[in-house]
Amino acid sequence: MSTPPPAGEQLVCVTGASGYLASHVVRELLARGYRVRGTVRDPADPEKTDHLKRLPGAGERLELVRAELGEPEGLQRALRHCTALLHTASPASTLRGGSRPASYPTGCLMVPPSSPRE
Repeated sequence: MSTPPPAGEQLVCVTGASGYLASHVVRELLARGYRVRGTVRDPADPEKTDHLKRLPGAGERLELVRAELGEPEGLQRALRHCTALLHTASPASTLRGGSRPASYPTGCLMVPPSSPRE
């Protein structure tokens, strides 16, 4: 069995990186020296991304990319060259005319088939 490359040589994709759970995962990965590619709906939205950009190591090892779970092309781009995937995104929206959240499991199901290891 071969030894895995050092953390600094590995690129880990974290879906839904701006979320509560995922932001803690991103922080821990950066603290351990991993390079992280986080998917977010809008990388330019400071309200959703500034807390990630302020993490120690983020300036050198964090890349935020736009990806939606319902769009396989964005996920394929996000996963390119990654050695690991931590799928923490949970797609949800509000039902028309109501306040109850509606989730879309089909977006979650798209992640494994669109995971190229190039």
